[in-house]
Amino acid sequence: MRPHNTVRLRFDASATKTEVYHAFWRALALPGKPLDNLAACKGDIRQALASQPHVLLIDEVQNINTSLMESARILWDEETNPLTVILVGSGNTRQRVLRHAPLHSRLYQAQQFRPLSLAEVFNNIPPYHAVWNDADQDLLAFTDDAGAHGYFRNWAKITFHAQEALKKNPELTMSKELIRWILGRLDTTTRHS
Repeated sequence: MRPHNTVRLRFDASATKTEVYHAFWRALALPGKPLDNLAACKGDIRQALASQPHVLLIDEVQNINTSLMESARILWDEETNPLTVILVGSGNTRQRVLRHAPLHSRLYQAQQFRPLSLAEVFNNIPPYHAVWNDADQDLLAFTDDAGAHGYFRNWAKITFHAQEALKKNPELTMSKELIRWILGRLDTTTRHS
């Protein structure tokens, strides 16, 4: 997936079909202003999508409305569009997609993610980012237990803060003290021992 063919859009829960198609228009950098005629607007969007493969990732699906689901389905249904739609969400996401039968019937694969096991942390986190390359298993286990809890999103936040801290102060090394400091910044209500 390359940045030039990845469509990144953000919508609030009340997005209308017009807002959805106009956002697609702008994200695809189509010329001029989005058309008010939705059929013509969809036609131009479909033509742009047909020019090359695209990926549409919709995050927080548990919060979006039926209009957005229906718009994604309509664009995906066009056989000439090499469009992949990825729906990501938590909580009741599966139930939301199940309730939208036209979208659910086109679902290729459902994937439920679970927290990384400690063995998976040991195997996947050191190659994930250079700050973890030389980390011993004790530090990885401590970090996972104290703050990451097997969730890659938590590992990403901790990694970002570690990288920034190490850039600002080259004297620092990856250590439990640094992890405690990072976790204290991420959650000031918890003491990390």
